[in-house]
Amino acid sequence: MALAGTAPNPGPDLLKSQKDLAEHEWVAQDIREQLSRYGEVKSTPTQEWPLGGLKHLRTDFALSEQIPFMDLVTCLHPTPALGVSPRSVGLELLRESAWAKPRRRFGAPFGVHWPKEFDFACVAIRNLQWHEGATWLGSGCGVVEQSHCEAEWRELELKRSIVRKQFGVE
Repeated sequence: MALAGTAPNPGPDLLKSQKDLAEHEWVAQDIREQLSRYGEVKSTPTQEWPLGGLKHLRTDFALSEQIPFMDLVTCLHPTPALGVSPRSVGLELLRESAWAKPRRRFGAPFGVHWPKEFDFACVAIRNLQWHEGATWLGSGCGVVEQSHCEAEWRELELKRSIVRKQFGVE
């Protein structure tokens, strides 16, 4: 699935937000392109998907062929949701900026593979990590032409506040 574009729930209609639709389309188009190397790609219409105090734009994808789990994870990483677009330029920028602040598992693919049963993988673009007695709360936001800096900072704070509330670490 492509999951990009965020608003409070309840909140404004994401399907009417040009900024959120543009952000979501970057991610959805990348998934379509990457998966099309392996077969026919079908997708659902984009919809709002409520998740507790947030809602996102969501598009689901199905691939006509089965591909090995690690091939799937590898072909979809890194996602434009991390600012990696085009991949050739964005990936190098991510590597160069890694020295600025340790990312640990932020932005990394995370998955579970049960042979012959079920595969699930996602990108940890919002996560809670523990390392050497410290807690790290990672969050990100998509920046597209329609973005406004102050609104992006508010979105980051909204995402973090929801995670803190869910874990009782407000």
